[in-house]
Amino acid sequence: MPQEAEEQNTETTRPEFPVGRVKKIIKLDEDINKVTSEALFIVSRSTELFLRFLAEKSAEAAIEKKRKTIKLGDMRVA
Repeated sequence: MPQEAEEQNTETTRPEFPVGRVKKIIKLDEDINKVTSEALFIVSRSTELFLRFLAEKSAEAAIEKKRKTIKLGDMRVA
């Protein structure tokens, strides 16, 4: 199996954020009593995808302004 396929498969099966920490953050909402493992996975994965998108778009905005450093304004543009 090609290495790219292995990396992609690993990426989709295991979230990068610590599950325990995500669960603690979710449970800060008083209306939530229990959190399933599926819900934890979806929240973790969604957060990863959002942050990746934000970082990529912020980097594009900085590059357009011929900078190597991402600033808050770049994140707002993204």
